[in-house]
Amino acid sequence: MQAPLHSAPSRHRSFSRLAKRGRRYWLLVSRPEYFAELEEAAKAGSVLEWSVPYELRPGDVALLYQTRPASEIGYALWARERARPDLRWKWVANFYPCLRLSTPVKLSELHANPRLAGWAALRRNFHGQLGNFAIPVPVWRVLRSMLLRRNPELHRPLTDTGSKTKARREVEVNDGA
Repeated sequence: MQAPLHSAPSRHRSFSRLAKRGRRYWLLVSRPEYFAELEEAAKAGSVLEWSVPYELRPGDVALLYQTRPASEIGYALWARERARPDLRWKWVANFYPCLRLSTPVKLSELHANPRLAGWAALRRNFHGQLGNFAIPVPVWRVLRSMLLRRNPELHRPLTDTGSKTKARREVEVNDGA
């Protein structure tokens, strides 16, 4: 049996060191009164504006956890802009695409995974932090694996690093064709 992953303290500032290396990962929380808005954005393929931590930037990936009665990670989101100030929500950003997971990951499944036992946000059932939690890279790897086993259609979006070098190479190849 593998040892559980221990996350850094749940303060967003502790995550800034990892952020300098590239894409960051977030878990955002949604209450039932916003479930319809999420479903509409996913079905329509439209841009979704959502409350976010101020550290969010373009290319970051967010998983959206829906509270009771769903109690599941049901959506994957990709940030298209930096967090910007908002009078109502403090910080917001646009996400596109907003993908509904064909097979969500239930809270009970997250708790049952011993490799996630050290993740502070999960131990608190995603309460606090204004519903925005940084996902440390080791925890992200476990979550990504769980998501991909259940939702193979997410393989490309979740494994693409979004690196500028890769994008530059793709442009060069396409221009040379």
